[in-house]
Amino acid sequence: MLLQGLTAALAASCAAASYIAGGADMMPRDASRSLVARTTPGNVYTCTGTGWTGTCKTQSGKALGACVTLGSPYAKNISSIGPDAGAVCTVFTATGCTASCSDPFPLAIVYPGISNLGAWDNKIASYKCVAA
Repeated sequence: MLLQGLTAALAASCAAASYIAGGADMMPRDASRSLVARTTPGNVYTCTGTGWTGTCKTQSGKALGACVTLGSPYAKNISSIGPDAGAVCTVFTATGCTASCSDPFPLAIVYPGISNLGAWDNKIASYKCVAA
């Protein structure tokens, strides 16, 4: 419900359509290129490079519904992002999970994530996840 409200409010105020992304072809892989299973809702896997490359980290320790403001080296430097199964995460260009009409478009991400953020590349400063 919270995600629907956030997305609807932003879409209405900015006249933009929301986009939910994620798919099996976007699954992060470990160094051996085997698929990585991620099963803790609220955790989010982030990488500074496209295709799950560069500096990568599982952002963890936040409850569902809590805003996560990214620190260095990830703030506005993420090219791949994927929440663990069981969550839907909305990303923001501003800290504090504040939506802005300057955001490329409202973006909610589901497991396994997005390996190339395209218009959102190097723009994410914060995110909030809710139960899927």
